[in-house]
Amino acid sequence: MLKWLSTLMVLPDALSNGKLEPTQTLAASIVLGCYRFCMSPWIICVFDDDAGNRFVLQLAAALAMQTPHRMLTGRFSPAYDASIERLAGHPDTLSLISQPSTGAGPAPRLFEVRADALIGDSALHERYSAQQSSSCGFSRSRRAPDGHAVGRGRGHDGQSRAVRAAERIGGRILFAGVPIGVVVAHAQRHGGPWPTSVCLRTTSVGYAAIECFLRPVAMQGAPAYAIAARDGKAAS
Repeated sequence: MLKWLSTLMVLPDALSNGKLEPTQTLAASIVLGCYRFCMSPWIICVFDDDAGNRFVLQLAAALAMQTPHRMLTGRFSPAYDASIERLAGHPDTLSLISQPSTGAGPAPRLFEVRADALIGDSALHERYSAQQSSSCGFSRSRRAPDGHAVGRGRGHDGQSRAVRAAERIGGRILFAGVPIGVVVAHAQRHGGPWPTSVCLRTTSVGYAAIECFLRPVAMQGAPAYAIAARDGKAAS
């Protein structure tokens, strides 16, 4: 079974000019489709500083204004509510939005957790349901849970280390990829590294089995510094 969490990294340069991210657009992207879009952001990594904290509070306010429609089937809603209760009861999570569902659809939720706690406990990076997202402060860590389909970056030049980290866990890296924004192209692929990949083009028999360990990564909208890092050259 595929199990991935699309991750958004909000890099410091994106917030340094005082103009915070368009959190209304991000909030709408999170609730888009009400569990029907696997590309919606699930984990949002923000540095634990003043700009990052303002961003998280603004995102929480924008999410609280969202009114998702009903889930695809009647069994999704009880499962969603149960998973939210488990997540809210975790000792390392802080609920930033706590409001009851209106009946038309599940209320969006946003939880805050430190990066070291997220990485250290697999229960915190389970895929629960569509309108639950986690914001993680990652001032002390650059690691992330293994095996994800999508990594998104919001930043500018000088962030090549974050790009290299995303390459190790993601099959697609989208720059400024909010909302969903996945380009359909020959180089695009569905899924990330094992166990999230659906590119079953290899065999487990014979010498060709080595191909199952290949790690293709699609980079969409990559800036010059990211391409230069891949080519081993300095960005001009």
